[in-house]
Amino acid sequence: MKYKQELEEKEQARILVLEEKTLTRIARENASTRLSSLQQELEMEHKLVMDRKARLMQQLSDLKISSAHLLDYGISKGESSQNFIEKIPDHRRCTICFQNEVSILFIPCAHQVVCFDCSGSMGDSCPSCQVQIAKKYVVYN
Repeated sequence: MKYKQELEEKEQARILVLEEKTLTRIARENASTRLSSLQQELEMEHKLVMDRKARLMQQLSDLKISSAHLLDYGISKGESSQNFIEKIPDHRRCTICFQNEVSILFIPCAHQVVCFDCSGSMGDSCPSCQVQIAKKYVVYN
């Protein structure tokens, strides 16, 4: 009788060990899946950051070029660039270069916050509200 009881206890212990091994294996698989998911998410975030950095570097380059053109325009017209910039009211200045007058209307958000020069170098979303731009219209005042 005691022998039978010992066998049953050993069998229960073996079953518990098997269940533990199964749970451990499942936990490892879940952790591995989660790790893989986090690595993919990290790679996507890194790509987004690098794309944003490239876009900002391009905007900076365009801004430098735009600034140089503005200075050339002011000098050729015989006036300082500061006087030329001061003629544009603050609410009508481009939010990218802060020098030219806004002239592009974004659809669907209807924001008018960038000049023609900066509209070509910016991304696909409105710099004011981040909504995806469907169309751009040139607006004349």
